[in-house]
Amino acid sequence: LQPLKEELAKLGISGIDGIYYDLGVSSPQLDQAERGFSYRFDARLDMRMDQSQDFDAYQLVNQYDQKQLADVLYRYGDEKFSRQIARKIVERRRVKPIETTFELVEIIKEAIPAAARRS
Repeated sequence: LQPLKEELAKLGISGIDGIYYDLGVSSPQLDQAERGFSYRFDARLDMRMDQSQDFDAYQLVNQYDQKQLADVLYRYGDEKFSRQIARKIVERRRVKPIETTFELVEIIKEAIPAAARRS
């Protein structure tokens, strides 16, 4: 929220009555296992908002280098453990490609210190 306040201040706007947020993923996307968004269902990593696009999460997770992964996790996920997660992804995919949502969830759990995990 702080970046929004700063941008509004730059524009000379001291307050607003309301705001509309596009929060990204919708419930139907999470409920359709084949979309590969949900951590509740084990499915192939996909996560494409636009199914007509070729590039999916499987490719990102298995092709991006460690720095690129960390940058994506930090920039788009606001993830403070982005470097640790990226390092763990690269380590794991040396053994075999990361293919499913459950595999990725397990890697993320291993990378984040227990005290910092939400669940």
